[in-house]
Parts: sequence; C-alpha cells; structure tokens
Amino acid sequence: MIDQEGIQMSKLIQKPDGKKLRRDNSRRRSAAINGCSRPAHFQRARYHARNFWLLLLGFIFTWAVVLGRSPLMANSKIDLLQQKIADLQLLDNELEHQISLASELKSKLVERSRTIEQELLDLNRLLKLRSFQEVLQKPRFSYDLKLLKILYAYIDALEKKIDFYQVGRDKVAFLLQLAEDDVRMLATLNDLRIDALTTQISLIINKYLSEAHAIVIAPDDLQPYSARAIWEKINPKRVTG
Repeated sequence: MIDQEGIQMSKLIQKPDGKKLRRDNSRRRSAAINGCSRPAHFQRARYHARNFWLLLLGFIFTWAVVLGRSPLMANSKIDLLQQKIADLQLLDNELEHQISLASELKSKLVERSRTIEQELLDLNRLLKLRSFQEVLQKPRFSYDLKLLKILYAYIDALEKKIDFYQVGRDKVAFLLQLAEDDVRMLATLNDLRIDALTTQISLIINKYLSEAHAIVIAPDDLQPYSARAIWEKINPKRVTG
C-alpha cells in the first residue's frame, strides 16, 4: 500500500501537469514584459537627470576657469602686459625725440632754402631777367636752383617722417590706454582678448621701433622738384619762356 502511494507520488513529481507549466510560463513572460516596461519609463527620467547634472557640472567648470584663474596665471598675464606697457612708453619717448630732431632739421633746411630764394630774387631784380631760359643761362641761378631742388625734396621727406612719427605716437597712446585699463581689469578679461592686445602692441612696436632710433631718408624716397617748378614757386609773377 505504501509502495503504491510512493510510486504515484514519484510519477507526479516526475511528470508535472502540462497546463500548470504553461500557466507558469505565461506568468513569467508577462512579468518579464511588465518588468521591462517599467525600467524603460524610468530610463528616460534617468537620461534627463544625467544630462542636467552634466550641464550643471559644465557650467560650474566654465565659471571656475573664468573666475577662478590661478594666481600664477594672472600674475604672468599682468607681467606680460606691464612689460608691453614699458615697451610702449619707451617707443613713445623715442618717437617724440625723433619728431623733435626732424622738426629741428626741417627748420634749418627751410631757413637755408629761404636764404637762397631771397638771393635769387635779389639777383633777378639786379639782372632784370625776363624769361626762364635767361635764368638757366646764368651759372649762379642754375647752381642755386639745383641746391633748392635738393633742399625741397628733403624738406618734404622730413614732413612725411614727422607725420609718420606722429601717427605712431597716436597709435602708441591708444594701445597704452588699452593696456593700462586691461591691467586694472585683468580679473574679468579672458585670455583671448589679452593675447590679441599683446599681439597688436608687438606689431606696432616692430613697425615703429626700427624708425625710432635714427631718421633715415632713402634717396629713392625723395621726390625732387624741377628747376622750372622751383623758379615758379620763388618768382611766380615773372615766369615766361
């Protein structure tokens, strides 16, 4: 009796009900489907939350770079700008000195040219020359006209040099003001603006510094007057022939 019941129990254990297995499998599948749908819903929330924190961290990092610049970096920028300011001040002094020298030299040449002009006028009144051809035939007139030709060319060249130096001083003054303002406001400036300013200062220094040590007038830069143009300038009322 006991053996038969044991046999029947072992059969039940070895061969479970097929309907029951199908029901269990169906429940597992529905649980798996339901389990997958809930994480998908929460996954979007986690995705948006992660993006929010990434944006927040990026914002904090950006402001940390802009406002939390290390003292070493700030000091290096200040030192660089202060060196550029010193270079600009030196260049400004050199340009001012060259303007003074060029103006003094120009004044001497103008004075010399006026002396020669008056000499020609006095000689012309004495000789009563009526035409430009008669003027050219006189050696004294010919010599003085050639000398004035050189003097006028150098006077014009010096005027251009003085204008060049003055434009340089104006540019230097503008950059000096910018650099001094930037030193005071360095904590609020970004590196790109500082680098752009120092580059601009270097360009101006390189352009004018070579001209600031000495007044150099190349012969090719001279624009000489003709003898007739000089005579017309000196004695415009009596130019014929």
